[in-house]
Amino acid sequence: MFYRLILLSLLMLSVACQEQMQVPADERYPWQITLTTSGSSSIFGVVLNETRLADAVNRLGRHYKIALFAETEDKLSLEVYYADFTRSGLSGRLVLTLDAGNDVLQTLKSKAGRGERLESGVIQYKLGAQVEPVIRDLMVRAMTYLPYADLKPEVAKARFGTPAEVIRSHAKAEHWLYPDKGLDMILTEEGRDILQYVPPNRFADLVRPLKP
Repeated sequence: MFYRLILLSLLMLSVACQEQMQVPADERYPWQITLTTSGSSSIFGVVLNETRLADAVNRLGRHYKIALFAETEDKLSLEVYYADFTRSGLSGRLVLTLDAGNDVLQTLKSKAGRGERLESGVIQYKLGAQVEPVIRDLMVRAMTYLPYADLKPEVAKARFGTPAEVIRSHAKAEHWLYPDKGLDMILTEEGRDILQYVPPNRFADLVRPLKP
């Protein structure tokens, strides 16, 4: 039994190393944000507003779930999320927001089962693999990365650079804004940090609620 565990561990390590070798060097870390000539940005090899979901999952992996969120009856959003996403030893949750029209969103909602109301008041509808043919060609318009490790301010500055602006949204959270990269990095005292990525040319829309 002991030797079987060792063999299994070595096999898992080998698979992880092979996966690591297949990932391009500039697509391994959340601070590697590549700007495009079209005014968008690429994170983990996914170009926002240009990469289809089908191509994104080929790069990121297929262990994902699909969910529809309803803030109101008509305000819907569609997300694909990875509960455990690991690259180069860093792990966290990864969320892809898809660019879906209202007709598609309403169709998906009609196919969903009973929704679950979250603490925020938003209703979540879990969707199964049967909707993949409908959503596979949708573009990824935004990305959110939630690292498991606490992102200390000094580490954040060393990796991402000095933010153009810092806005304290409440007593325990700061928004570090990088408009040229399309990044809003939310650092919290509890260690529940959030990295929100959008194309730089849409960054003003993302941060507008933060400003009076």
